[in-house]
Amino acid sequence: MDRHHTSTKEEEKCIKACNECAQVCKETLVHCVHIGGENTLPDHLEMLMSCVKMCETSADLMTKHSSFAAQVCSLCADICEACADSCENLDDKYMKECAKTCRNCAKICRSMAEN
Repeated sequence: MDRHHTSTKEEEKCIKACNECAQVCKETLVHCVHIGGENTLPDHLEMLMSCVKMCETSADLMTKHSSFAAQVCSLCADICEACADSCENLDDKYMKECAKTCRNCAKICRSMAEN
């Protein structure tokens, strides 16, 4: 870890996307619990929780300029895509917004991981 490293614009964009995605997934998780039904299926809730944790971890490692950040961003992109798929299976405006945010984060993380 290079403590004197400054974040690039791309890293800053990715950190922002990860933080936004984590927040939206947290809010969506609360929404799902409140409305119940299909939205509370264990696999869906687990996917939202995994996405929150992975996005928070990715943002944290990028902030710390970890040498593992690119690898974690790649996994984060995969989890965000899976979360988006899970949300799109439910017909709800909150799910659609969460899916959109997850797909945006996945795209940015994948770009970050490839550079």
